Amino acid sequence: MSESPPVFTRLAVVSDLMAARITVARLESEGIAARIMGEGLGPYRLTIGDMAATEIWVEEGSIAEARRVMLASEIDGLADPTLPPVPGTPKGMMMLGAVTLLAVVAYRVLSAVF
Repeated sequence: MSESPPVFTRLAVVSDLMAARITVARLESEGIAARIMGEGLGPYRLTIGDMAATEIWVEEGSIAEARRVMLASEIDGLADPTLPPVPGTPKGMMMLGAVTLLAVVAYRVLSAVF
C-alpha cells in the first residue's frame, strides 16, 4: 500500500512574494515543510493589490510549531535595535505638521506686513 501525500494547511497570507519566501525559509530552517501559493508565482505575475497576496502553507501536523516560529520571528524583528525607524511614524508626522504650521504662520505674517 502506498503512502498518502502529506496534507498541507494554510498558515498565513502575506502581502508580497518576498515576505512569503523569507517566512518559508525561516520555517524550513526549523525543519517545517512549507509551500507558497499565489498569483505572483504564475506566468502572469500580478503584484499589486489583493492579487499580490501570497499564501504560506505547512504540513497539517506542523501548524502549531509553524505558528510558534512565526511568532518568534515577529518578536525578534521588534526587538532588533539595528533596524531603521519606519517612515511616517508619529514623530515624523508631528515634525511635518509643525513645519507646515510654521510656514502658514510665516506666510500670514509676511503677507500682512508687505
